[in-house]
Amino acid sequence: GLIAQARAKGAVPRPAEIERQWRQIQKVREIRETLESLRALGAGAEYLRCDVRDRASFAALVADVRARHGRIDGVLHGAGVIEDKLLADKTPESFETVLRTKTDSAETLAGALGLMPASPVPEGGRPRFVVFFTSVAGRFGNRGQGDYGAANESVSKLARWLQAQPEAGATRVCAISWGPWDTGAGGMVSAEIKAQFDALGIVPIPPELGVAALAAEIGWGEAYEPEVVWGQGPWAKDVSRLRETGLSKAAE
Repeated sequence: GLIAQARAKGAVPRPAEIERQWRQIQKVREIRETLESLRALGAGAEYLRCDVRDRASFAALVADVRARHGRIDGVLHGAGVIEDKLLADKTPESFETVLRTKTDSAETLAGALGLMPASPVPEGGRPRFVVFFTSVAGRFGNRGQGDYGAANESVSKLARWLQAQPEAGATRVCAISWGPWDTGAGGMVSAEIKAQFDALGIVPIPPELGVAALAAEIGWGEAYEPEVVWGQGPWAKDVSRLRETGLSKAAE
C-alpha cells in the first residue's frame, strides 16, 4: 500500500500525504471507468489534460477541440480544488490557488467560447449552453472554506453577468450551486465536510437525481435564472435570502 511504499523509500508516512495520494489514485480510476462506460455505450470519448490556470494553454486547448470537431455545442465547467483551513491558518498562496483555479479558468473559457463583451463569434458559432458548476458554499458559506466559497460565488456572478451580455445570444449560461453529491469517498466533498453538511441538515444529492436535474436545467431552464441553487438544505427555509432573489412566494 501507500504506507508501505513510503516506508520503503525511507520516508515517514504522513496521513495528509497518504490521503492526497489515495485521492489522486481514486480520481484516475474514476476517469478511466467513466471513459470505459461511455465507450461501452457507443459514445466517443476523449480525455485531454491541461492546467486550466494557464490561460494561454487552456484557450489553445479549446481552440484545438473546435478546430478538430468543427464546433462546440455545450460546455460543463467543473474546475476546482479544495484546501480547507480556517482563514487565520491559510497562506496567501493556498488562497490564490483555490480562487484562481475556478475563477481564471471560467473567465478564460468564457472568452474562448465568444461570450465575453466584444468577443468575436467563434468558427462554428457559440455553444448552445454553458453550465458552471458552483457550490452552496459560495451562497451560504461553510466553515474552513472561505477561499472555496469566494471562488464559487465569483463564478456564479460571472454566469449572471455573461447571460446578460448581448454576446450570450441564444446561449444558455447558468451556474448551478450544488449541495454535496452523495459520491462516497470521491468527489469534492471530504468526509469531514460531509459531516458538517449533515449537521446543518443538508442532504447529499443522489448522482442519478443530480444528473436528471442538470439535464432539465440545460433543456428547460430559463435565461432569467442564471443562478440556481440545487439540493435539499436549510436554504429552503431562509426566507430573507429567498426574498433577495425575488422568490418570496416559494418561501412562504
